[in-house]
Amino acid sequence: MRRFVLRMGIKILFFFLFATFIAGCAMTIKEKQYSQHSIEPPKEIQIPEKLPYKVSIKVNRDRELSYTQKTGDLTGNLTTIYQIGARLEDAVKYYFAPMFTGEEYKEILIDIDAVEMKVGAGVKIEKPGARGSQAVVRVKALIYIDGLIASLGIYAKGEDFTEKIVGGSGIAANLATVDAVKKLRREVYETLMFPGRAIPGIQEHIKKVPDDASAFVALSNLYRVTRNYSEAIPPAKRAIEIAPNSKAGYKLLGLIYKELNQYDEAVNYLKRTIEIDPKGKDVYLALSQVYNTRENYGEAINTLKKALEIAPKDGGIHYSLVTNYMAIGRLDEAIHSVNELIDLNTIGGIGTYFTFEEDYPVVVLVHGTVPSNPGGLEGGDRIIKINGQPTKGNRERFFQNLKGDEGTRVTLTIERKGIKEPFEKIVTIGKVFMRSAATPFGVRSVIYAVKGEAKESMRDAEKAYSLDPDNRWARRAISFASLMDSPPFTKGGKMAEALRILSTSKESFDRLLEALAYSKMGELRKSFEVYASIPEEYLSSKSVFRQHFKNAVLESLGPYLEDRKGRARSFEAKGQYREALKEYAELIRVVDEKGAREIRSHIGEMIKGRPYLVELSEEARRHALRAEVMTKEGKFEDAVREYREAIKIAPFFPGFYKAMALNYAELKEYRQAIRNLKIYLDLSPDAPDQRVAKDEIYKWEFMMERGAK
Repeated sequence: MRRFVLRMGIKILFFFLFATFIAGCAMTIKEKQYSQHSIEPPKEIQIPEKLPYKVSIKVNRDRELSYTQKTGDLTGNLTTIYQIGARLEDAVKYYFAPMFTGEEYKEILIDIDAVEMKVGAGVKIEKPGARGSQAVVRVKALIYIDGLIASLGIYAKGEDFTEKIVGGSGIAANLATVDAVKKLRREVYETLMFPGRAIPGIQEHIKKVPDDASAFVALSNLYRVTRNYSEAIPPAKRAIEIAPNSKAGYKLLGLIYKELNQYDEAVNYLKRTIEIDPKGKDVYLALSQVYNTRENYGEAINTLKKALEIAPKDGGIHYSLVTNYMAIGRLDEAIHSVNELIDLNTIGGIGTYFTFEEDYPVVVLVHGTVPSNPGGLEGGDRIIKINGQPTKGNRERFFQNLKGDEGTRVTLTIERKGIKEPFEKIVTIGKVFMRSAATPFGVRSVIYAVKGEAKESMRDAEKAYSLDPDNRWARRAISFASLMDSPPFTKGGKMAEALRILSTSKESFDRLLEALAYSKMGELRKSFEVYASIPEEYLSSKSVFRQHFKNAVLESLGPYLEDRKGRARSFEAKGQYREALKEYAELIRVVDEKGAREIRSHIGEMIKGRPYLVELSEEARRHALRAEVMTKEGKFEDAVREYREAIKIAPFFPGFYKAMALNYAELKEYRQAIRNLKIYLDLSPDAPDQRVAKDEIYKWEFMMERGAK
């Protein structure tokens, strides 16, 4: 008996020693398979917030967060590590990303991450008498516009629960993540829809943290996107003072001055940005846009080539290179770049994308990427075998099996949600053009048409239109190819459809094509009206490509213009000078620059002895006086707009052109300044300030030469 008691005592002592040891230990477990209880897509997507932008969304899929529970028993604290990033990615895909409808491209990046979570099992929930599992998840978003921070952290907290206790913590984490993402969606929507509302919050933060350079960058960027440029410049400069070796402040100033049309300052700040970070492709692209706007196409091309060295597969850079080659008439080089762009918009294999989950390839279908689903697969399909061989852990072999010759048939074994047993599907390897390939096909079609290669032009136009009938280049390509393919004076069939398509566009290039279509139909008066509606700034461009189409329209209008000139001369011969001026006013809107100068010089002589012909109406005077006030206030762009309205009413009043030239000079738009001052000289052959005006033109020409370097 004594031995038994002794043995029992030893066992009890050992048990208490072991329990004491365990009580001081903490256990950590890692969630094995989030996919077992993954977030499912909603049966019906109901997202009230809608924004027309096409944006990039980055989610930290690898984020893991842990939560430690005090169990209160002998086992010690329990720490569980959750795959919160995978949950967040799914929640964003289903409940956040559909907010953006994609009609308008903006350089916006939204960076989303999870920052905190709490999960509990067996806790009380709101339902009286019920018990279950609940979770709290906190997420954060940062918004970048044009590659620059445009917000402080935007936070949202989600809470939810499930009555399930065993295994319920993972389900509760799913529900809370979805709740957090829904709340985050509303906050991000408010920031992007009304960016000015975020400014006071950043200002308050700066008061507390006055040396936060990123906050000054965000403040400046928000002022920029709300077009409050005078307020945008000081915080950008302050960011440079705080962080002189950071590119953000310099890049911001470059973009601000670019949008203000102050191109010398824009070039200087963008070049300084490149000195700090020579690997920033977006800065090269912005700099090339400045050169393009100034019609320095050669320098734009050189800058874009440097950008391609950094990002050889960037479609935006290739597209910009194409348009600049077109502008200087180097069409073969433009086609070469277009071909590169087509390759970038081509998917090999079976026409879909894959991600990997638990080492299995899983189908990802990106909405709007391809015009059809050639493989007939569904998003989320798990490929467990290819040609009978397991795919798990064999990524290289999997993709190698999808790189066979075009027409090769491949057997996939698929697991699909909602179907109990795996099934086989045969797919065919080939090339699939993405929907976005409509742009390069459309561009190449128009280039071929200019080169006189009608068959190739029609082939590419039909391909572009089949890929995306709403794409602007596809629409103009099919319209122009149809126009060229139709006999003269045809008013139905393809020609009617081409006109229908072109009439829906507001872009100046499409107006040129529309004018050509009317000319070919024999409706010269309508062609004249369409051409006359195109802004002079567009028509006066040095772009060889634009000039080709402009000259084609003018050539087609030749008989009509000669008739109008005859009418003007007839009125003038009869002493009906006001009627003659009306005819000349119509003519000058459409003739080339040489013809316009001849008309202006002729009118200058006509009104020299008849000043009453250019007396101002009350409406023209009103616009002119408004312009004078705006000039004094330094609102030069507004002044130019008012002078344009005045010129529509009184197109031969010399003083308007001189005043507009001076406003353009203040804006440093010297090409327009020179053009308008030359018009003033044509209309005022005996003006007392002729010498001063000519000298001003010489100065502006020098400023243009210097700015082009």
